[in-house]
Amino acid sequence: SAIWGGTAQLYARRMDQLSATPIPGTSGGYGPFFSPDGQSVGFAADGELRKVPLSGGPPVVLCKAAALFGASWGDDGTIVFATQRNGGLWRVPATGGTPEALTTVPPGGYSHRLPHMLPGGRAVIFTVLKGPNLWNDARIVVRSLQTGTETVLVTGGADGRYVSPGHLIYVHLGTLMA
Repeated sequence: SAIWGGTAQLYARRMDQLSATPIPGTSGGYGPFFSPDGQSVGFAADGELRKVPLSGGPPVVLCKAAALFGASWGDDGTIVFATQRNGGLWRVPATGGTPEALTTVPPGGYSHRLPHMLPGGRAVIFTVLKGPNLWNDARIVVRSLQTGTETVLVTGGADGRYVSPGHLIYVHLGTLMA
């Protein structure tokens, strides 16, 4: 996203071009994330989670979302997102609907953020914060969407992402790790 003329909007740039163009219908948008096929982009704007096709067309409201602290669109047709500064993760169908709570922050915890769906839609990686701005003490956790089992993958890292052919990348003390 970028601000042009005082208004935030999402922009797209083809890899074979130098300039980016505004994505229609994304005024006020932030927190972009792509559909698995790369043909649509999800984003937050005006207290809502929305999606819009990159080929053009009107944006579609998926659900209410007061704020966005990360989102990921799984190839199972669901979107997992974090919408509260000190809350858990939520899941909503990519076609829209009522979101359902996916995780809850236990007593003494602070926040679940930056989800990343794994291929196949059976699990999600996310960051667990112990307090505001404690990124260096964060943990990266994977949660099975079938059983609810959670496993800590990394202590002292944040923003975990799966990268083919089977690597986890994340940030630790300002350094990209794999």
